Amino acid sequence: MPGKLITRCLVAAIVLSFAVTNLAQAQSVKSLAVHLPEDINTISVLRLKQMLHSEKGEREHWEATLEDHLRAGTSDLPPWLDTLVVGSLTHPAAPEEVWAAGLMGHPESIQLSQLAEHFQSNVETLAGRQVVKTNRNSYVIEMPDDVFGFYRPAHRQEVAEWIRDFDAAADVRFPGYLFDAADEPHDVVLAIYLQDMFDPALIRERLQSDERFARHQALVDQLTPLIASLQGARLLIDVDSQSHCQIRIDFGQDVGPSAAVIKTLFLAIVEDSGAMIDEFPSARISTSGNSVVLRCDLSDSSLRRIISLIVPPRAPMAPDALVSAATDQSEGTSDENVQPGNAPENSQDDAAMTAFRANRRYLQAVNRMIDDLNRASQRAADYQKTVTWHETFARKIEALSTVNVDPELVDFGTRTADRFRALASSLRGQGIRVNTQNQAITREVTSIDPGWVSANYWGGFGYAPPSVKMKSNLSEVREKQAAAVEKGRLDRSKIWDMIREDQAKMQKYMQPPRS
Repeated sequence: MPGKLITRCLVAAIVLSFAVTNLAQAQSVKSLAVHLPEDINTISVLRLKQMLHSEKGEREHWEATLEDHLRAGTSDLPPWLDTLVVGSLTHPAAPEEVWAAGLMGHPESIQLSQLAEHFQSNVETLAGRQVVKTNRNSYVIEMPDDVFGFYRPAHRQEVAEWIRDFDAAADVRFPGYLFDAADEPHDVVLAIYLQDMFDPALIRERLQSDERFARHQALVDQLTPLIASLQGARLLIDVDSQSHCQIRIDFGQDVGPSAAVIKTLFLAIVEDSGAMIDEFPSARISTSGNSVVLRCDLSDSSLRRIISLIVPPRAPMAPDALVSAATDQSEGTSDENVQPGNAPENSQDDAAMTAFRANRRYLQAVNRMIDDLNRASQRAADYQKTVTWHETFARKIEALSTVNVDPELVDFGTRTADRFRALASSLRGQGIRVNTQNQAITREVTSIDPGWVSANYWGGFGYAPPSVKMKSNLSEVREKQAAAVEKGRLDRSKIWDMIREDQAKMQKYMQPPRS
């Protein structure tokens, strides 16, 4: 299982930063999924309404709390969404998807022209359909029967081809494994199709190069055909009184006594990718026929990290929610820092209060991500496992709404995102130089062996020409990377000092304006 691929497609799970108003008519998952492009090898389903109205969601007032995130510009999904279906194509050697296409039903009151205004774009016609090219390198398409489609990246020719195929799709054209997974009634379903993806000879070579298996030839002989028979994997999440996660890894033959070893390999892949979830190591193991099943509960912190991996094109709130979002009443319930006596009462101060609210929300969003990663940085033994979260949080900061936000705060967010990426580079073993006097960070470009920075089990090896004799130096690579990471410890500490100092200076924006 490829490191980055398995991370994106097994770990990436749910988005909670949204609210629900004017929920759209529920769309059948099958009726949406049938129109996805035939080349997908991953599929994900989010049943948003079902999750928000779970016991935990009702008890913790997710609807109200997450509406505040939406107004803050940190929401990635529209509040009227009932069900979202997304398919994508991902390659083992690529750290991210090649492309993704998604479908969601929408109320009649939501028009494509509203999305165009939201994305500061225009409605145009492509392949006979109205589309909007967003400022996030994606297209939103008006499909038949009150369905929005979205496609990323914004490759015009590929989007046009999908539009032409949309009406012609009467039967499922992609692997049945994915279609069956999508039809499972969980709050969140993510599945990846892996049949015939891995070369048995290369699987054997990788296992033999690992010190845990090198001296156990019988175990290598047992695991090689099992891993080569891999059919796919699914991540399933259900929310009732708490959040439950299930990871199912499906093979083409009986797993036998190998379940514990498969869990070890899975954890090694997630760890190598820098996307470890705290609950995964203690997950309970079971077997079911040809499948290994891992089960665990998820903390809110783990949910937030998983949230950060999904960034679909944003859509605006429903019109009546836009009005609601502007009311002082809804604001007052979500911010303990603004007391009635402190808020300006004169209407001439509305502009100042609007700016304050925008600044406060932006700063709170950035602070949450800083605090999450800062806690991880205090655990030296586990900090290297958080590379992915630094990169995804950097993207989340860059995607925050900056409407009415003070330029000084926007600069702070930009600097923080850049510093997160520098920390990620250092955690991979890449050199960085920190000049604390002028707050400058320089990333060093080093000529290294392919795969040295991303030293994981399966990443990219499947693309080597078959005539090439591959000799693994995985152990040496890991040693070099660990040494480089240790060498960069002091520079990472300096970067965190810069982030915290910057963060402290920005707290002035948390104070409401005085009348």
